[in-house]
Amino acid sequence: MAAAQSLKTGAQGFNVAHAAGATQNWYGAVDPRALTTLDEMVKADGHSGIEVLKVDCEGCEWAAFEQMARDSPGLLARTSVVTVELHLSPSLIAPTPEQFVALFDFLVEKLGMKLWYLRNNPGFKRDRQVVDFLAKQGAKPDQCCYELAFYRPPPAV
Repeated sequence: MAAAQSLKTGAQGFNVAHAAGATQNWYGAVDPRALTTLDEMVKADGHSGIEVLKVDCEGCEWAAFEQMARDSPGLLARTSVVTVELHLSPSLIAPTPEQFVALFDFLVEKLGMKLWYLRNNPGFKRDRQVVDFLAKQGAKPDQCCYELAFYRPPPAV
């Protein structure tokens, strides 16, 4: 239970939270032994980098970005475009305030990416709610998620 609680507070990393079975949502649970890191996928395919990364994993994106920021920052620093569907509903492993801020801090501040696309996605009716901390900040209460795309501006000539 300590690891499951740590996912809620953002204190522990991706693997510990998954090992505790804290990734349960209405899609089911994730077996951490079946997970592959981004670095492992890139190396297995014989590539040295990624041009475009799309992340849409029904709530796991928060923990996935924590893991990528920790273990693959150099790989993502060479990525040109990142698209992500951010799930805000408690029914789909919603973010903690720390995870929410950390994702944008990592992409925008650390990697220098710019937001170029934002779309509301109401999702399924059963998922149309947002976590309390975002509702208090004015997030639409009947949303499930948002689709965002970030790009890395080309170097100045």
